[in-house]
Amino acid sequence: MMVYVIEQDLTGDVPSVSMGIRTIPKDEFLENAYKIIDCRMVDVREFECNGKYYDAWFDDEFLLSGKPLVPTLFLGELKPDAFDLICGSIIIAHSDEEGDTCGITPEEANDLASFMYKNFLKINKASIMGLFGKKSA
Repeated sequence: MMVYVIEQDLTGDVPSVSMGIRTIPKDEFLENAYKIIDCRMVDVREFECNGKYYDAWFDDEFLLSGKPLVPTLFLGELKPDAFDLICGSIIIAHSDEEGDTCGITPEEANDLASFMYKNFLKINKASIMGLFGKKSA
């Protein structure tokens, strides 16, 4: 099945991100998710993009991993306490009525590429606004 992957590489002086389509055998999704995300425990968060719902798979323990916290996915509004922020590598797919993970289409991959571009702009704006690293009163 085809999924959309956003992978962070934190090995150099400057973190880098690669995005694109990857094909994963459906019966090996979870095994591959752990390898791609590079974690001990995955979690999933549903989000909406252009009227369709997707699942973002990510490291459930990204806050405890000891890795630099480099934001990948900003979900919500540009207001204090009105968003969720996910750091690290993620995999985006669908789920069916039974909750099983399903692949995406090439058209959906294009929509997700556009969404992620806007998402990175939103992350930058949120950072400039000082929304990260502070607790609201």
